[in-house]
Amino acid sequence: MVQAARKHDAIYRRFLARLHRGDWQPGDRLPGGRELAREAGCTPVTLERVLHDLVDGGFLRRVERVGTFVAPRDAWGAAEISPRPGRRLAGILAVFMEDALHAAEAELNRRGWGAVVRYGRADDLPAALQAIEDLAAQGVAGIIWSPLSTPDHRGDNHRLVDAILRTGLPAVAVDRYPEDVEVNCVVSDNIQGGYLLTRHLLARGHRRIGLVRHLHGSTAVDRHAGYRRALDEAGVAPDPALVLSVPHDMPSRELVQRLRAWLTTARPTAVWCITGDPLGAATLAAAQAAGLRVPADLSFATFDDVMAPCAVTRMIQPLAEIGRRAAHLLCDEMEQPTDEVRRVVLRCTLVEGASCRPLSRGQAEAPAPA
Repeated sequence: MVQAARKHDAIYRRFLARLHRGDWQPGDRLPGGRELAREAGCTPVTLERVLHDLVDGGFLRRVERVGTFVAPRDAWGAAEISPRPGRRLAGILAVFMEDALHAAEAELNRRGWGAVVRYGRADDLPAALQAIEDLAAQGVAGIIWSPLSTPDHRGDNHRLVDAILRTGLPAVAVDRYPEDVEVNCVVSDNIQGGYLLTRHLLARGHRRIGLVRHLHGSTAVDRHAGYRRALDEAGVAPDPALVLSVPHDMPSRELVQRLRAWLTTARPTAVWCITGDPLGAATLAAAQAAGLRVPADLSFATFDDVMAPCAVTRMIQPLAEIGRRAAHLLCDEMEQPTDEVRRVVLRCTLVEGASCRPLSRGQAEAPAPA
């Protein structure tokens, strides 16, 4: 029974990830049950339970004798949840990594708390505000949430903090933190991570180091700060042309085209991206389209992992530990509230791969695209 439950949970999360990645778009019809079960590696019974839960969660809708379809995004996670009487519940507004979410739920359960999860997007303030209101209405005793990465991220996150304060519930932010306001949070040391990735490339002789980042949010700001600090320490003058900032919601085809043009004009010898997906994956596709080979023509590194022809040099975040520590901190606040505001910053780990190569002094100029 336990093994079956784990299988169900794993497939449920895998399908959620595919929905949020856009593999299945709103209105798309899912493959037939047998094909989907074979693809998921599960029995039709397990698949049916997963689909049932996704329908209950508002992610899918079923049309009798026609099929199962992806629901409109504004319905995702909007289903009402009726907690069992007497059960202690915490709320999670999930716009952060799956590993962190799973660890947070496990730690809450270990401490005797159930979890009510509402899914959202990092760029959707109205949905986040509605989720906070709904979680409070469902009787949760505290909330784990993630700040947004919108064009007005400072103002929007202040609105989100105000909404949480109005509930009177303790809360812990994860993955990002809202600028200019003090809240309980658990995050990666993004400044140090950006610094170490840049220093790693500098130590291999690179001076034209490109950075691909998102326009908004504390994560992009902090990782860029680490990049600048490493360049400054090495005496390398920053070149604004070597930093490409893109919106979170840029369509993948447009993103690859933008990156290809940037690689061709800025001509970095090395590039690192603040995310593995979508930025790292799009950069690799753009490099291939521009005729640049990794690492022969372009050294490449990223935060988190990304599918690539060779092992990628990457900065790994302690995602499971972020989720666990956030849940532990929230449990402390729910069980014995304090006025102390705590920020937990966890170190990342640099993993070297074959995607970066050293340059001699004479090779440190920009590569010529094929």
